[in-house]
Amino acid sequence: MHEHLDYAIVELCKSKIDLDVEETIFKQTFTLLNNTLGDKAFKKWDGQQFKGKFLISLFETISNGVQVNYNEITSIEPPEEQNNFILNKIKNLWSEQTFTNNSGAGVRGTTRLANLLPFSVAYFKP
Repeated sequence: MHEHLDYAIVELCKSKIDLDVEETIFKQTFTLLNNTLGDKAFKKWDGQQFKGKFLISLFETISNGVQVNYNEITSIEPPEEQNNFILNKIKNLWSEQTFTNNSGAGVRGTTRLANLLPFSVAYFKP
């Protein structure tokens, strides 16, 4: 069922990873998220506030979507609109059926990732 994902993981493990590039991508992504929401970035939006515990499904979806679309997001003008874009996307995740169907209890990690990672790329594209 997830042969493509398994193949991609194996190929990634075989490839040479430029740690300096990956470190830069990591820092840029999480600096942007921290500037937008701080420690609330990966907590559930209940319609009025972010609260509760850290949710792995949010972490995977948000960090991947922002990371892949980083250049386009940071090109949004004026710069303060970048934070508004991310904030609104995170708030609206809870109204996205793909996200809610794949983020709850009982969803296997491989299923969650196979569905949410591609979704996150399209969803966070400005």
